[in-house]
Amino acid sequence: MSKLFLIPALNPDTTLTKLIHQIIDKIKLLDEKKNEYLILIVNDGSYNESSKDILKDISLINNVHIINNSYNLGKGAALKIGIKYAKDNNFDFVITADADGQHLSDDIIKLSNTVEKNSDYFVLGIREFNKKIPLRSKIGNIMTKVIFNLILRKRLADTQTGLRAFSKKYYNQLISLPEKKYDFELSSLIAISRIGDFFQVPITTIYEPGNPTSFFRPFKD
Repeated sequence: MSKLFLIPALNPDTTLTKLIHQIIDKIKLLDEKKNEYLILIVNDGSYNESSKDILKDISLINNVHIINNSYNLGKGAALKIGIKYAKDNNFDFVITADADGQHLSDDIIKLSNTVEKNSDYFVLGIREFNKKIPLRSKIGNIMTKVIFNLILRKRLADTQTGLRAFSKKYYNQLISLPEKKYDFELSSLIAISRIGDFFQVPITTIYEPGNPTSFFRPFKD
């Protein structure tokens, strides 16, 4: 089986480099020789010079490929580019993660293993929204979770999680969605709810104080 670890990135710092090395080390420890894998970074128009240098160094790492967008298209567009790459190159599974350090490599591998055993499901890494979560992130998740649960009668604990895993069964549905920015993440859940079901996996909740590296705008997005 082949897996694509898909990470959209806008002006990443060395956190992304560390995450990539951690994912590779975890895969080596598991000795998954039966599985082929690639870590795909979709550089969504990064403009910081330091980020460009980081991405250049990352491109030299084995089992890593970078697709460069000439300008910022939006997180949804970056994810769709990665999913289409998975489809065109016959990857069996896609595991998406964020580039800002919100997802531990242990949790990324956990979802990778879960989706392999539950390929009919759309797997979500579910965070615990407690008092330590920044208000801006809590607002976004509460709003979308309530709307999602009321309209579609699907109880999801975290509709904004960027840590997701799914099989080729869902590629066409996701690629065809028109949304290009953060709205893609909620739109994708709505679309998936009509053709499949969800498998929710608890993950570690990580936030920097104030969540400064996030580009998410709670109300507008």
